[in-house]
Amino acid sequence: MKRSAAWRAIAPFAAACALALGACATTPRSAPPQAAAAPERLRGAALDHEVERLMRAARVPGLGLAVIEDGRIVHLKAYGLRDVEQGLPLTVDTTMYGASLTKGMFAYAAMSLVESGRSCGCRGHRSRPGAQRPSRR
Repeated sequence: MKRSAAWRAIAPFAAACALALGACATTPRSAPPQAAAAPERLRGAALDHEVERLMRAARVPGLGLAVIEDGRIVHLKAYGLRDVEQGLPLTVDTTMYGASLTKGMFAYAAMSLVESGRSCGCRGHRSRPGAQRPSRR
């Protein structure tokens, strides 16, 4: 499968957005009163087994997974095929088509910055703690 020159040009940006989204994830400010215990985190072979099981169930030919904790990648692996017809395996370096996925990721990252009081680069948002928004006339 051939990729357009435009896609090859934006693919690194799309990958960076995907990684940045994980780094922007926040924890809830307060837990619900009767919050259930957090599920056990899958690691190693158990994680691989569950990913492969879910891929089979959903008929997903290939999947790249990065688990990010505290801003660090703790698990990076590629599963399945990048080209089913040719039987080519997916690798962690395979460029994948992300469609419009980056729109939501960018919006989430920007709003996370706004909620934390940091600027998202948009005119009119606070750029430092204690700064006031311009008044509307």
